[in-house]
Amino acid sequence: MIPVEEQRRAEEDCLSDSATDGDLQVVLRALLAERNALILAKYPRSPADWCERLPTPETYYRGHVSGMRRPNARGWAVGLCPFHNDQQELAVKFVEGTEVWCCLAGCGLGDRIDFHQHLSGGGFESAVLDLLGVPV
Repeated sequence: MIPVEEQRRAEEDCLSDSATDGDLQVVLRALLAERNALILAKYPRSPADWCERLPTPETYYRGHVSGMRRPNARGWAVGLCPFHNDQQELAVKFVEGTEVWCCLAGCGLGDRIDFHQHLSGGGFESAVLDLLGVPV
């Protein structure tokens, strides 16, 4: 899970037209490195490139976020957040080597794995295995 202060910064970036994506990219890269180490330690037979075997961000998000529009000039695509029963929007960035989702109503943010955990209600390991198509 992304620490609260870093989550606030990322949400501000998501909502701000003037903010840069640098801090958010640093946070997400560190999180991915930590997760990669966790998977390889727990599942030593896992392929080292398990991250690259996940569905592409665009394919994944377009399959789970209805009404997703084309990315704007900063790379954010907006659609309906699947975690609400109303018309709250969710912004997703999956261009230029960056991948992050951010609910504009504040229910969360993160990468595909965080999104899948939130969607399925499962933990990190079950989300990764499910995304890789490995029976849990």
